[in-house]
Amino acid sequence: MWGAISGPRLALALACGDLAGVRTAAHALRGIAGNLGLAALAGLGGAIEDAALAGAGGRLEALGRRLEPCVADSLARLVARRL
Repeated sequence: MWGAISGPRLALALACGDLAGVRTAAHALRGIAGNLGLAALAGLGGAIEDAALAGAGGRLEALGRRLEPCVADSLARLVARRL
């Protein structure tokens, strides 16, 4: 659910340099990940949101590279919980 909504939106906004879109999608990702108990993903979402608010393009680039592996790890953790 959250990956289908926030993940692609965030990745697209990062790729386009859309700071407002990045902030909005990162905020949503942070909240949903937090509600699911995915602390690492929630923290990354918060860091991306903060960097977007600060207009820190270089930091956003570095954080953006961490997004896909963090989402994959978080999904694996959710699957493992269900088993």
